[in-house]
Amino acid sequence: MDRPTIHTPQDLRNYPNFVGSIDPKIQPLSHIITGYYLNEEYPCGLKGCHQPHKEGYLVALEDGNVSNVGWKCGEAFGEKFAIEKTRYTDLILRPKAIQTIQEAIVKIHGLRQDLDNLATEADRLSQCKLGMRNYFPKLYKELDRRAHSGTDRVVEQIERTSKEIEDLQALSPGASRESFRYRDEPRGVLQGIRVLAGNFRDDVIIRLTGRATELQHINVTSLPTDKLLDWERWAQNFDDTVTQARATISAGNALFSLESFRLMTYIATVDTERAKLKTLTVATLLRSGSGDAQVVSVHPAKQSKRDRDSQKRLEATLQKARNKGR
Repeated sequence: MDRPTIHTPQDLRNYPNFVGSIDPKIQPLSHIITGYYLNEEYPCGLKGCHQPHKEGYLVALEDGNVSNVGWKCGEAFGEKFAIEKTRYTDLILRPKAIQTIQEAIVKIHGLRQDLDNLATEADRLSQCKLGMRNYFPKLYKELDRRAHSGTDRVVEQIERTSKEIEDLQALSPGASRESFRYRDEPRGVLQGIRVLAGNFRDDVIIRLTGRATELQHINVTSLPTDKLLDWERWAQNFDDTVTQARATISAGNALFSLESFRLMTYIATVDTERAKLKTLTVATLLRSGSGDAQVVSVHPAKQSKRDRDSQKRLEATLQKARNKGR
């Protein structure tokens, strides 16, 4: 029987016969239905606990009810929980996780060239980003601000004629002449600007292509259960991660394009930078950013412990592969 999908607190509440509070002293455990990792915290079902958590078990009770307990709180059921946890881990959890991971490995083999291309593009766009910062320091600060605020609309301030100002003042008596001096003329939308707030290497290589390469060199069946579940969660999100990586690369290519460089001339406030933008090409950015090709972001996004551990494993795996090739 397939395990139910539990990703949200609502999934728990919707499960048949679910109750939010149980007493293990008078409601003995029948068996573990499934483990879960929620997208947000939800209170433990144990009476006297109700501590919010994300990771735990959906359990069936001998009285026919169903509830949830944190991964540690299940010990309140006594020895029965330890027995059920072992049974669940060996007979249900590990086989299903291994199957999910192996299915992802098959997908990786089929997408190997595509993944390699994404990694190459991520490195190239990282150099473009560094080149933009090196070549246009003042403009880059404004682009970075726009990236974090999501401001992609580009306008040019046009000075109004005296006649236009007088007409506007006639419509708004008491308003100052200076307030009508300029008007904003729309020039376009800076496609892909939001991607500048992220890190191409983290978003594509560390979280996708690097982990995919690492997984291909792992003996899945020998992994301890906690590592197995970590890889299962990654495998479950593999398709979405690929889609997100492709979107990131597409946005980056849109940002570092001749059309975007044209729009940036309306944003630049330094004359020398504005002049350079008029003849700027992607090749120029790559040359400017290639002086330190290993540095893909001057201000890299803060990595989670899981991402840092993954990066270390990836580097070890790639080093092993290089050593074999010598």
